[in-house]
Amino acid sequence: MKRHIPNKKESSLLENGSTGFTYTAATILLVIMTLLAFFSMRGDSLTFDEMSHIPDGYSYLVTRDYRLNPEHPPLAKDLAAIPLLFLDLNFPQESENWRTWTPDQQWRFGPEFLYRAGNDPDKIVFLARLPMIGLLILLGMFIFRWAKKLAGNKAALIALSLFAFSPTFIAHGRLVTTDVAATLGIFAAFYFFFNYLFDPSKKNMALFGTILGIGLLFKFTVVLAIPIMGVLWISYLALETFRSKKSFFSKFTRTLLIQIPRFFIVIVLAFLVVGLVYTFHVSGYDPKTQKAHTENTVAMYNDNPSSNPVYRTLIWMSDKPVLRAYEQYFLGITMNYKRSTFGNTTFFMDQISAAGWRSYFPIVYAIKVPLALHVLTFLSLLLLLGRLQNIKKGTRGQQIHSFVKTYFVPIGFFVFILFYWGLSIRNNLNIGIRHVLPTFPFLYLLIAIPVSRWLDEKLPHEQVSIKKVITHPVITLLKYLVLTSLFFWYMGSAIQQYPHYISYFNTLAGGGAEGHNYVVDSNLDWGQDFKRLQQFIKDNDIDRIHLDYFGGADAAYYLGDAFVPWWSDLGAPEGYFAISLTKLKGAHAVPVKGFTMRKEEQYEWLRNETPIAKIGHSIWVYHFE
Repeated sequence: MKRHIPNKKESSLLENGSTGFTYTAATILLVIMTLLAFFSMRGDSLTFDEMSHIPDGYSYLVTRDYRLNPEHPPLAKDLAAIPLLFLDLNFPQESENWRTWTPDQQWRFGPEFLYRAGNDPDKIVFLARLPMIGLLILLGMFIFRWAKKLAGNKAALIALSLFAFSPTFIAHGRLVTTDVAATLGIFAAFYFFFNYLFDPSKKNMALFGTILGIGLLFKFTVVLAIPIMGVLWISYLALETFRSKKSFFSKFTRTLLIQIPRFFIVIVLAFLVVGLVYTFHVSGYDPKTQKAHTENTVAMYNDNPSSNPVYRTLIWMSDKPVLRAYEQYFLGITMNYKRSTFGNTTFFMDQISAAGWRSYFPIVYAIKVPLALHVLTFLSLLLLLGRLQNIKKGTRGQQIHSFVKTYFVPIGFFVFILFYWGLSIRNNLNIGIRHVLPTFPFLYLLIAIPVSRWLDEKLPHEQVSIKKVITHPVITLLKYLVLTSLFFWYMGSAIQQYPHYISYFNTLAGGGAEGHNYVVDSNLDWGQDFKRLQQFIKDNDIDRIHLDYFGGADAAYYLGDAFVPWWSDLGAPEGYFAISLTKLKGAHAVPVKGFTMRKEEQYEWLRNETPIAKIGHSIWVYHFE
């Protein structure tokens, strides 16, 4: 039988049909993700960082005063606060917690604004989280668009499926924090960077600079993308210039002299965007007050700030027109750097430390993402190695050059992942998998591209035989069955976890119920289960409960007279006692060398007790006669 070859009209119809299905499937995936995030969000209480971020953002918009939490850029918090402008909220600007600077000012002012100023905290939290879900979906659209552009419809749906059913993205994409926003900022900045790299037009230059500037306003870690972009930019220019060893260096030098000013213009444009936004945020901030706050902040890090040129420069900039906007930005970078250096008290596998562990992020990643993702990662690596083996020895140099040029974008993804993970592993700040989220979308694309091409691979046609005619559809079917099984396994992990996404752990760790043996804090217990504890108290007619809680909810506000604050030094109480696992596991952990714990924080009297109830995966309840 003669094989029918589609004409141009038929091919166009087939392509349009395939594209239509792809967009429909992508929409369904994003709708499912939105529903999972939205409905699970409603059952989660205010988490620890949200207690600061929500009031901070509202304060920026209504006062244009950036005194609260300069440790983070404002944009994500601004977006969360926009719906709050339509509420009639009381902002306690005369409060001592607003007027008097302290290192933990935002942590004292936040609870006052939310719970003690006559506002409705539940309505505030609900509305503030909605724009965060919007950022989550926008990130999904970017992932879909870039995967489709790089490798077609199948790759787009594979990458989007990995994103849409990621327990980590669902967990943190519905909270008022900066991690998913930073991921969006970095991913979008790289998208427009590569657009500019391949087509350095004025339009692409302007888009790249603007989007990079917006990304820098989401989180200070976005700054880390700039040196990687510089390295990739120079590498690509070298690849484009490479012709012969004799003329390479002279041509490359001339190219750099032309291109460096253009790249510099992009960076200047990005920081103009940053300066414009920060100018708004300090326009209501009295210059004298800003200078005093800056002096107090840098004094935390150095008894004699004037001896440090960085601190001295920040103080000098803090009351100068135009410059004081940038002073706040670079003050935030300085605060981030110092916090990363100092670390944060963290529980990890029965130990507690503030200095961090080199094994923290690799182990947390191994147990906090679905096992199916690990299998898909391994499969994509095998497929990549298979392609590398096809490079013939005789023309290896030319083929490597051709391979690098062809796969320059995925290689750029890989370089960024290695760089970001390397810095994270060396970092002393070990408080959650959310800190490596910016690498996830790039990994999804690195999986989607080779896997989608593997699905489309055909058997060799040098020799047509009955065996090949029979086996070809069988092999293709097996490929789709394997991949479908992996994706159903992956999706099932997210659906089964509903609504406890923060406390997701895969079966290597024993699931969410056993995750506390490895890590707590934002990996498991960020205070999200307080509403569920409140329901437990109501269902069991408990009129008095002793509580040691870690999170953003105000126990006195919700429980009233039933709440009795408690801590280790008070000993075992009579009746009911509830404790967050971040508090309990930290108390029972073994301090690493050089880390000391106070005896009154160690909960020795709880070591051999069995909880009568476990609320979500983060709060345990005991009963003492």
